Amino acid sequence: AAPIDAAAAAPIDAAGALIASISLNDAGDAADATTDGAAESDDDAVAKNDSAGSLTALSEVTASVAANDNDGAIAAALDAAAEFFERRRFDEAQALLRAQLPAARGLGLDHALAIRAGELLARALYEPREASRADVVEAERLLDDVIGRRTRLVGPSPELRDLEILLMHMNMELNQREDLEGMW
Repeated sequence: AAPIDAAAAAPIDAAGALIASISLNDAGDAADATTDGAAESDDDAVAKNDSAGSLTALSEVTASVAANDNDGAIAAALDAAAEFFERRRFDEAQALLRAQLPAARGLGLDHALAIRAGELLARALYEPREASRADVVEAERLLDDVIGRRTRLVGPSPELRDLEILLMHMNMELNQREDLEGMW
């Protein structure tokens, strides 16, 4: 593989720093949770889950990826979004994934990163308890597209079956919401 120049490595480094900051913020949250209700200092309050800082970092990663538009940068941004998702920080995952989906699709709709971005965004939209009907509809559309592409490109697999089950759950939830709306 060809070496990555410094300009192309910048978004990868920025995404790595973002992942590290996510981990540090969550470690700080865990430490705060063990203080048995002791009053937080001003420093603890500032450091605790700094969402504004995370969103600033998201903007920087997004801008870096847009400027460089390479596979490594997009993959690093998707890794950062996956980290947000795993930590149940869905708003941040959605923001980063919505920003990265066009760049990933720019590599080709059947590119592995485009498929991964679509799958991650579908999960980030569907997973929150407060997901709106519009979010679930969008998640269903994205996941249906991902399943179609993966089926055509890779064929049957356990991962594909898991996605099909998730899509069935989305369909059932939408049907239940429609039934409840019809009752009123």
